[in-house]
Amino acid sequence: MVIASVDAYPVAGLDGQPCMPDGGTARAWKTLAPVLMRDQGILFEVFNEPCKNKWGAPRTEWAAGMQQSLDVIRGLGATNVALLDGLGFVQWSNDQASFL
Repeated sequence: MVIASVDAYPVAGLDGQPCMPDGGTARAWKTLAPVLMRDQGILFEVFNEPCKNKWGAPRTEWAAGMQQSLDVIRGLGATNVALLDGLGFVQWSNDQASFL
């Protein structure tokens, strides 16, 4: 198994990028998915560790960005497993932290 992941953090050399999935995430998958979807051993981590950790507006932003990207991936015909990281650097999957 291999995990292909989209990440947009300064540590990755991308200063000024949002730390939440957005239209840029969807555009990246539009390029990556057609090449990678031929191998079902590749899992798609749609966006690595979204940074925000509150459940109101950040959840809405997260859901919109993830859904837009997933729609692109599925619209291209990819059936690979898609990993959708929760908020707060994957600590939040509902309105409270899963672990700290």
